[in-house]
Amino acid sequence: VDPVSAGVQYDKEFMVCSLDLLSGLAEGLGSGIESLVSQSNLRDLLLQCCMNDAPDVRQSAFALLGDLARNTPKLKETVSVANNACWAIGELAIKVNQEISPIAMTVISCLVPILQHAEGLNKSLIENSAITLGRLAWVCPELVSQHMEHFMQS
Repeated sequence: VDPVSAGVQYDKEFMVCSLDLLSGLAEGLGSGIESLVSQSNLRDLLLQCCMNDAPDVRQSAFALLGDLARNTPKLKETVSVANNACWAIGELAIKVNQEISPIAMTVISCLVPILQHAEGLNKSLIENSAITLGRLAWVCPELVSQHMEHFMQS
């Protein structure tokens, strides 16, 4: 449920702490976290948090998503789907150019955590994430350049 459309106020710090706690559990329990979250609505809640207006909430949500991806075997079957989605967005960026700008920041916020936490991830997903990010930078340089410090390494 979207709290804004439901007229509900939420405590951003509480959300961030909750997401960080779940990340810690996922890291500490490893694959044991799967039995705790498999019958929950965490996936839907996490999706909402990944689209939250608050950058702190999104950052913690994507960190949890990464921890869950690393520690839950069932999520591994979704890597090929994510890889193809990433590739398709890169191809679309080239074809539609500036028309992709309304979703460019959303895509960037999904790709950057993949590149920042690439260790142990699928090589094709990492490569396609980097290529798609490059393609977005090519067609929307003014948008991507503002966020380069988040994904560039020296």
